Amino acid sequence: MSVASVLSIYFKDNEWACGDTYDTIEWSDKTIEKPKQEKINELYELVLINEMREKRNKLLFESDYKMTIDFPHKEGKREL
Repeated sequence: MSVASVLSIYFKDNEWACGDTYDTIEWSDKTIEKPKQEKINELYELVLINEMREKRNKLLFESDYKMTIDFPHKEGKREL
């Protein structure tokens, strides 16, 4: 997991430094407490979901124009 990527996205306005693990976080921001490891893990999952969504959207954008229009079906019924 990239702790720095999570902090860069969700705590970009706070003062911190870190390496690759939670234990390397040096939290120097006095406005809020250092986020707990569980919170970092939750936010990392959101980072992964957003990355997957962006990749999916890019692939759909690159391929959608190749599809033909197949809706609406004749008389509103699906033909198999």
